Parts: sequence; structure tokens; C-alpha cells
Amino acid sequence: MNSLTKRDVEALLRDYDSDPLAALLTALTKMWNVSELSWDDAVTRLPMSDEDKSHLRQHSLDALDELAKQLVENRGLQK
Repeated sequence: MNSLTKRDVEALLRDYDSDPLAALLTALTKMWNVSELSWDDAVTRLPMSDEDKSHLRQHSLDALDELAKQLVENRGLQK
């Protein structure tokens, strides 16, 4: 798993308000170094509880914001 670059984080922050799912998915594909990934597949790969994954699959803004915050602050995912 790669860390996000400063440029990746800037892109996430720039694009998040207009399309949070696309911005997060772009960041995750870069972090995992994969060319294509569906939102559901990305959520499945995340190291978090089933409840948190369920909120992400429902596009809960709070859950999306929390994931974005983690990616921005850590340039990746907490273990």
C-alpha cells in the first residue's frame, strides 16, 4: 500500500465537495496502486468495522467525511 502524495491529498481536498465518492475512490486507487476499482470493492478492502463499511455504502456524509479526514491527515489509512 502506497502513501498518498501531497498532490494526491490536494486533489482529494479540491474535488471532495463536488463529488466525494469520486474523490475518495481516486485517492484509494492511487494508494492501493490499482487502475480500476468500484466503490463497493473499495469499501470491502477498507480496514474498518462492518458498521462503518455499511455507512460508507449508504453514502453517509459523516462516514465519507471521516474517511476523507483519515486520508488527508495520515496520507493513508490507519491500521
